[in-house]
Amino acid sequence: MLLEIEQIGSGDTANRHATRNDRRRYPRPHGGTKPVDLTYLARFTLGDEALAQEVLGLFRTYTPTYMSNLRDAVTAKAWHDAAHTLKGAARGVGAWRLGRCAEAAERLRFDTDTDRRSFALDSAAEALDEALAYIRTLQQPG
Repeated sequence: MLLEIEQIGSGDTANRHATRNDRRRYPRPHGGTKPVDLTYLARFTLGDEALAQEVLGLFRTYTPTYMSNLRDAVTAKAWHDAAHTLKGAARGVGAWRLGRCAEAAERLRFDTDTDRRSFALDSAAEALDEALAYIRTLQQPG
């Protein structure tokens, strides 16, 4: 069943602190944290599993376009709008890591150096890939 209650562990946050120039990826916390919060999704869809499946399907369909829009943004408005849209989509399904990455991108000034924008894009793309892979495993038959 898709909408089973999940245990969320506190996780290890020791590896989360790094300098601003550290470009390595932080490991996900241990203890059951999932890329999509199914408990939140169940509340959001009022326990309707068919609706939850539909919402996840829409997320899978449209978020790659939102990510592409962010990657292709050439103006501050396009960057902000794409990041904001991605953030909303992520929060709508409980993809909290992706939502945080999109929010960080949204807060960046567009005229900031390209390294910061590249890091924001890489982080959001990684979080999106993780969420989409997780959703695919949930939606596989059997």
